[in-house]
Parts: sequence; C-alpha cells; structure tokens
Amino acid sequence: MNYPLLITDDFNCVRRCKTKEDMLEVVRILTSASPDCVAMDAASPDMVSYNSKFGLRIPGDFDALFEAGINPFGFITDRLKEAGIRALANVRMNDHHGKPAYWTPWEQKHVDWSLGEDTGARDWKSIGALRHMDYAIEGVRSYRLSILEEIVDRFDVDGIQLDFGRTAPFVSEPKRENGQFMTEFIQSI
Repeated sequence: MNYPLLITDDFNCVRRCKTKEDMLEVVRILTSASPDCVAMDAASPDMVSYNSKFGLRIPGDFDALFEAGINPFGFITDRLKEAGIRALANVRMNDHHGKPAYWTPWEQKHVDWSLGEDTGARDWKSIGALRHMDYAIEGVRSYRLSILEEIVDRFDVDGIQLDFGRTAPFVSEPKRENGQFMTEFIQSI
C-alpha cells in the first residue's frame, strides 16, 4: 500500500538562510525525502514568515533576503511546487513563544483579549501566557482570519494546516459554550 507522506517544517531552517543558495539547500533536503506534501509555518499565529499588512514578521537571518527583494516563504513554496510537491501553509493557532520581541503590537494592544492573567510581569513565561488569545472574541477571530486570507491570496499554497498542537487554551470559560466560536471560525476558513 502506498501512503502519502506529509512533512511539517517549522520554517526555522529557512529563517537561518541568508542567500538563495542557502534556501536551495533547504529545498534539496526537503525534496530528498520525496514527500507528497510539505506544511511550512506561515504564521504562529500573529507572527508571520513573510512581510505582512497584518502580522509581525518573525526576525531572523533571512532578513537579508527580504532586503534583497526575495520573499523566502514564496520562494520555498514555488520550489516545492516545481518539484511536484504540494505546499501547505501551517498556522499555529495559539502559539505562546514568550520572547519580548515575539509579543506583537496587536497582542499588546489587545491584552484584555488574552486568556492569560496580566500580572504586569514581562518575563518570557508571562508574555507567553498573554499570547494565548481568546477565540470567543470576534476581534481575535476576524484579525486572525485576515492573516489566513492574506496567506492564500499572496502565495501559491495548496491549503492551510491549522496547528492546534502547539498550545491550548483557545477559548475562555464557559469552554463548552464558547467552543462554538472556534467551530464557526474554522467553518469561516
């Protein structure tokens, strides 16, 4: 029996790239496994792997590529497609990396929409907890939907992988009742 192979890539290997040649080496490695599909992190969820009107671009060595007019996410996606491999945009639904640089201006502006308790502390754990946004709030859903729409409008992806494995919670209490908002959000996608 022939089973499809899906590889999920967190895009950190691309964030370390400084040149096209570096990215082509990443493509070589990804394609050498002959996967049917590669899901690459495009957003986590408000920090993005491309220049965005909505999200905050994750910093990395690949900043040099943007300065040279190359969009790494689009470049890798196009090379995978040329190799006959389907490309998915992976979106972490409530990631919680707590570095101060990863606390986006949108999250800071809407800290009252966070599922975390704002104690005033700004260490990595406290910021990480504040990055868990409440999908029961319409503003969270509409903002994050705008990022998803931007991804599919700008890049030749074959679909979106919603990554719920990275950090719960997703809705406030009462969770059973508020879970409907997450279901509606997924349906809207």
